Amino acid sequence: MADLIGWGAKLKYMSRSIDGRTHRLLREVTIAVVEELVYATPVLTGRARSSWRTGIGRQRVGVPYKQPNKPPSPAAGAQRSIDEAHEAVKQRTIGGKSVFISSNLSYMGDLDKGTSSQQPVGGFIGRAVMTGRSKIKEEMANFWKADY
Repeated sequence: MADLIGWGAKLKYMSRSIDGRTHRLLREVTIAVVEELVYATPVLTGRARSSWRTGIGRQRVGVPYKQPNKPPSPAAGAQRSIDEAHEAVKQRTIGGKSVFISSNLSYMGDLDKGTSSQQPVGGFIGRAVMTGRSKIKEEMANFWKADY
């Protein structure tokens, strides 16, 4: 009987641990993907880099700066997109909600296809997704090594 009570306590601990690790992983993956997207997006005026938006449970629309057609500077606009992602994932209730990382610029798909002279290779969106997948795989490998 004592073993059964101990096993129940261990399961409860594992459950809380899994919830916490899942939440942390979701935060880390979201930030990694947003940073990869922002810094890999070609920059001329900074508008494309600053257009990346992060929403939890819903898609964000619009631009993260006050003047819709011009970010304050390419670096400031990029940092604003990253800061917004950090703010979004601070929520304690991410679990079970979808994370939306999006840009509302009509030409973002073209940039990803390599139409920009700043980045003629393209494919930066897919590379950002692969960054997130790699982070998940790494964490899952470590998860099974955890000592419960």
